[in-house]
Amino acid sequence: MLVDFENDSARTAVDVATALGPKLWGVRLDTSEQMVDRSLIDSMGDFDPRGVNPRLVQNVRTALDEAGFPQ
Repeated sequence: MLVDFENDSARTAVDVATALGPKLWGVRLDTSEQMVDRSLIDSMGDFDPRGVNPRLVQNVRTALDEAGFPQ
């Protein structure tokens, strides 16, 4: 499921996982290289926050884990 269409990938991933449950096989991040995801705004300054980057991936994985979706 593509989860970056509202530029809030972590929240959207959790919302989608909650709605689909075990039907969700995975999430896809495809953020434009000109965009900064909302989950990165507080940590900007020491890395390039645009597009898909390791910190965004980790934010989404952490949000899913904390919401009870470790799979």
